[in-house]
Amino acid sequence: MVRDVVCSVASCLLLIACGTSGSNVDAGDEPDATTDATTRRDAGLAPGRQEVSLPPCSPNTDSVPTRPALDAPPTLPQLRVVGRRIIDDEGEDVALRGTNFGAWLQAETWLSAYGREPGPDDCTNTHAPCFHDLLVEDWRAEAERRGLLADFDWARGRTQIEWLTIRFARWPIVQSWRDAMWARGLPNADAIEDFWAYVDGQPWVFEEESLWALLSRRFGEAEAERLRRTHQAHFITEVDMERVAALGLNVVRVPFWHQNLETDDGHRATYRAEGFELLDRVARWARTHGVYLILDMHGAAGGQSHYDHQGLRNGGSLWTRSECVERAASLWQALARYFRDDPHVLAYDLLNEPAAGGVERYARVHTALYEAIREVDPEHIITIEDGYQGVEGVRSPSELGFTQTIWQIHEYPTWTSAQDFADKIMSVVDSWWELTERFDAPILMGEFSSEATGPDGSPAAMPLRVEAMDRAIRAFNERGVHWTTWTWKSGGRADSVWGVYHPTTSRWIDLTTQDADGIARDFEATQSETWEPLEPFAAVLAARAADPLP
Repeated sequence: MVRDVVCSVASCLLLIACGTSGSNVDAGDEPDATTDATTRRDAGLAPGRQEVSLPPCSPNTDSVPTRPALDAPPTLPQLRVVGRRIIDDEGEDVALRGTNFGAWLQAETWLSAYGREPGPDDCTNTHAPCFHDLLVEDWRAEAERRGLLADFDWARGRTQIEWLTIRFARWPIVQSWRDAMWARGLPNADAIEDFWAYVDGQPWVFEEESLWALLSRRFGEAEAERLRRTHQAHFITEVDMERVAALGLNVVRVPFWHQNLETDDGHRATYRAEGFELLDRVARWARTHGVYLILDMHGAAGGQSHYDHQGLRNGGSLWTRSECVERAASLWQALARYFRDDPHVLAYDLLNEPAAGGVERYARVHTALYEAIREVDPEHIITIEDGYQGVEGVRSPSELGFTQTIWQIHEYPTWTSAQDFADKIMSVVDSWWELTERFDAPILMGEFSSEATGPDGSPAAMPLRVEAMDRAIRAFNERGVHWTTWTWKSGGRADSVWGVYHPTTSRWIDLTTQDADGIARDFEATQSETWEPLEPFAAVLAARAADPLP
């Protein structure tokens, strides 16, 4: 849950490092601030501490980019919502069956395999948090080697609850460990400073902001920007859209990070023309190959949660900062103006997994985004998500007064068998489906994967994971639930149902020892021409895409 107040950097760090909010710290463990103080310690600043301030949300008064003229007519009609149905221009029902272009315009490095390579038994079927813990265990081993294990464990222990529950973004939590160790261990100041210099050399690239920050520190901003564009030019290409269509899938959800569409120097924001050009490009591919798009604001200004996938190192403040809401609304209005005449852009997904921390916040922010779009585009479908907030933590589209709206949920249940996976994911669908009066809207299962968890928390055999996906999708189709799998491509393992396409062998891109040209070559090699489908999973998607409507 997001805090009700936006704290300053110093007060946030003090809350974390001093063990408030339930951390198990004895009062007697507090360092004596009256003895052996230094300017840095008094300021709460350890040597080398990296920035943890709130992300800027400056006004964007830039001119909205103009979309170039389209040179081909649409190949699909504009869709619309009637009750719980999605229909075409002849009133016929349409079932949305597709996937996500994850890790492209919202880089999730655990998925694209950028950074630290896990061991063969590490993080085999878990979400990104496992990779944090692996890296921290490496740090712990280094602290032990340097004789600092007690100090490191003490600093970590003070934030155990915050770390496990992700009450704060994890990068500020890590920086609080640095401050706590420095304040407590001045007799070992040189050793502590050397230890954190070692930590800074490790690839913390879990949020997209941290990915480009690491490359900027290594090579400078211009080279980091070159690498960003190399990633974006190769990770998804028209080949991917062609292959989506060849499986019979008819929709792609396209997650994007707001900073790939706009920049902010802390005083004024401007649009990134190249970001709009990338969305224009994928929309043209969709037109060529007869596919719909859902544009998904996966990472909004300020951050709609503390989780890595919102892109910011210190996200989560969207809900408490009006300037961030205004920035998110202005970007949505710009996108709606850009795409309002394109039927292939099926829907605008206002916020991915919004962790509002309260129903009134949820309603206020979503209404602001919805109204900004409707000022310039009254026709396109809009989708809003539950964000794991539960029935009482959200407002339905009808309660918000929204029209032409799809209700979207995501689900990654723990499961013990293929049928158990399908049953559990459908039980979540049923919990919303039964609320007919409140949620009289089509349901889209926007993200799901049997790869996230497995029987008793252990890795499941690949055929079982594929069977689990098959059973779940069959159940969706029988009920009339629309779906987009998470996700299309996964770089880390060749036998993972995280993605349909994978490299022929598992491979991770080394960001810490390679030079910029080597990283660029590795980014270029993510282009799908050299990747292969997980054939059993691709066969399931092709079969389920062809299922008749209920």
